[in-house]
Amino acid sequence: MQPATKTSLMRAIERAHGGKDIRKIIQDRFRELGSKEAVAEELGISRYGLETWIQRFGGDTQVDLVFPSFSEEQPLAEVA
Repeated sequence: MQPATKTSLMRAIERAHGGKDIRKIIQDRFRELGSKEAVAEELGISRYGLETWIQRFGGDTQVDLVFPSFSEEQPLAEVA
């Protein structure tokens, strides 16, 4: 399985959140806002786009927004 990569939009969102990892941003916003719809709207993407990102990072879109292998010590690769 290929490692997940960050898009330019993900990197822009990270910059807007002080350099915090996109997975952490999504998790934190979900805990605060309580729905994927609200998180997607705040990040400026569609719910489908958010769910695609969650799946890309190994999360379960049907259960919660906890990424099983999330570790800030294991950064995602970046794409151009």
